[in-house]
Amino acid sequence: ILIPVAQSLGYTILPKSGVEAFPQQRDLSVFALGNRKHQDLWLISQKGRSEFARIDAISELLKKAALELE
Repeated sequence: ILIPVAQSLGYTILPKSGVEAFPQQRDLSVFALGNRKHQDLWLISQKGRSEFARIDAISELLKKAALELE
């Protein structure tokens, strides 16, 4: 996503961690938003289907990580 942005071909909105992981940060201009924006996170599964143990473990891990973001 950031390669075209670094080449002045567009723009994007990413979390700070995405920008920090990009090796060509010097080619980017970062603007902080005046008001922070938040989006809901959804965990979706197929209706009526039981979860496998590994899926349940990942679900719990994601839920814990999301709580830390608050």
